[in-house]
Amino acid sequence: MIPLTQSMLCVYDTSNTEQQKQTLLSQCIPARAHTSWYGADDTIKIKHVRELQQASSYSAQANQPHVMVLHNIDAASLPAQNALLKLVEEPPPHVYLVLTATKRSDVLPTLQSRCITHTIAIDTSQKKDNGAPATTLYQDIMQSSHGQLVLLAAQYKERDAARTVVNDLLSYVVHQLEKTTGETKQLIKQSQALDAACSKLDANTNVLLTLESCFFSMIDAP
Repeated sequence: MIPLTQSMLCVYDTSNTEQQKQTLLSQCIPARAHTSWYGADDTIKIKHVRELQQASSYSAQANQPHVMVLHNIDAASLPAQNALLKLVEEPPPHVYLVLTATKRSDVLPTLQSRCITHTIAIDTSQKKDNGAPATTLYQDIMQSSHGQLVLLAAQYKERDAARTVVNDLLSYVVHQLEKTTGETKQLIKQSQALDAACSKLDANTNVLLTLESCFFSMIDAP
């Protein structure tokens, strides 16, 4: 489960359906939290931001936790995103802002910098990529040398393929984290490396270098 923070950006896997997005997002929100939804049926506009600002001030006065979800912030206009900056940077007490996006590159960098970002995806621990389940690919990575990992990364040199394999591995690692009752330090480090790789791939960094660095970090994690 992704920990809820006052300002967070959840970036979905591009393959997620709307229903899967709702299910994934619900895992981030405490069951008893008061939740408001914005932009579920319409693109986020300035009027939504104004409603959000007003509602957040009421919540602060009410002294009760309030989760405010803004759907598809990447589709919002630049003025609407700009209008959110101050609220996201300094949310009132007891207010939790959850922004969602599919295309991170369409979210203002200044808005991203004010949020804790998480990449979330469906559980693909059994999904196949080029015939290999994520569990098998993970094991292959953990048993490989650095030289072998360079060759493995070269199999996913296309950006879309790289995104898919990184998201599959991230889902698998998160799934293992949820199941384990033992030492989690290595899995946490690996999930951080994979999440960082997702962000870099969305930012159009070099695909092979990103994958190689990510795979190296996975096997070097303590």
